[in-house]
Amino acid sequence: MSKVLPLNPPARRDASMLNPVTEPRLVRWLLTSVALTFLALFLVVPLVARCSCRRSRRASTITSSH
Repeated sequence: MSKVLPLNPPARRDASMLNPVTEPRLVRWLLTSVALTFLALFLVVPLVARCSCRRSRRASTITSSH
């Protein structure tokens, strides 16, 4: 015969339910630093380079017009 399971099982409070993070602290720091480095390289650096190009282009236009 099959066993009938209750719809609402009783809540258990063990350590795995209190702290859902299972990765070690070093792994979490490593993943966070890799993600921030990716953002810096592919988002921030091109934006800064574009702004500096505009600034240098504007400066060269001002000096060449005089």
